[in-house]
Amino acid sequence: MIIVVTGTPGTGKSTLAESLAKIAGARLIGANDIIREGRLYSGIEPDGTLVAKMSMLAAELRRLARRQGNAVLDGHLLCEIRISGAVCIVVREHLGILEKRLAKRGYSKNKIWENLVAEAVDYCGERSKSNYTHVFEVFSGIEAKKVLDIIKNKRRMEEIELLDELLPFVKRYYKRMVR
Repeated sequence: MIIVVTGTPGTGKSTLAESLAKIAGARLIGANDIIREGRLYSGIEPDGTLVAKMSMLAAELRRLARRQGNAVLDGHLLCEIRISGAVCIVVREHLGILEKRLAKRGYSKNKIWENLVAEAVDYCGERSKSNYTHVFEVFSGIEAKKVLDIIKNKRRMEEIELLDELLPFVKRYYKRMVR
């Protein structure tokens, strides 16, 4: 079984991926680790973000997943990559919590804003639907055992809507940007 765990930075996908790998007896493969170790990036943005070489990353992740057979892949970029036969879990989080987590990590105001908008419009969920047959959205903090149950029973999950949470952030961030 190959499980892809994706979502906006700060939603809790790495925590869930680690738990899933542990209870499923699977190898954990982190996309960011593969990018760094394989030098699969074309540059570094001013904020330190690596600019991934997506086609090379996709090829390497597919190769590792095929070779491993039983793996949990973790990374926000995985919504952009098609991995045949994988089940995709998109981890979601409320915008207020996400903002606090990203600020604690030292993200700039602009980077926080970009990620809040991406989460509100469900960017990772929508992109995942175009790359994976089975996509399940879950809130951060869900138990790994429950996620495995969802996957095994292919239970249809409700769509998680966070767009209505964006308006207070729009007002606050807009005021900061026009100053």
